[in-house]
Amino acid sequence: MVHANKKAMIITSRVHPGETQSSFALEGIVKFLLSDCVEAKQLRNQYIFYVVPMLNPDGVIHGNHRVDLLGYDMNRRWCDPSPWIHPQMYAIRNLVNMIQEERKIDVFCDIHGHF
Repeated sequence: MVHANKKAMIITSRVHPGETQSSFALEGIVKFLLSDCVEAKQLRNQYIFYVVPMLNPDGVIHGNHRVDLLGYDMNRRWCDPSPWIHPQMYAIRNLVNMIQEERKIDVFCDIHGHF
């Protein structure tokens, strides 16, 4: 298997809808990782990248700054997310658990953008 020895990097952003800078930062990261740059090629040879560009799409669509549609700060729901109330965070936790079953996660980067 080609990817058997690769480690994982998970990159997420926009858990706080108003932190639009995180979208621009993530776009730059993805452009770099897909580039022909020697360092980017080395990273692609060593890692599988899991990218979640928007953890709180409902909050973004409705113009919230820090919360989802129910008024929860999703960044405070990492430890014990409800599958019904915080489905995005619940799904990310499950994704992390699935990835850990098959490979080591070296980096989990949750991009924010503060003023």
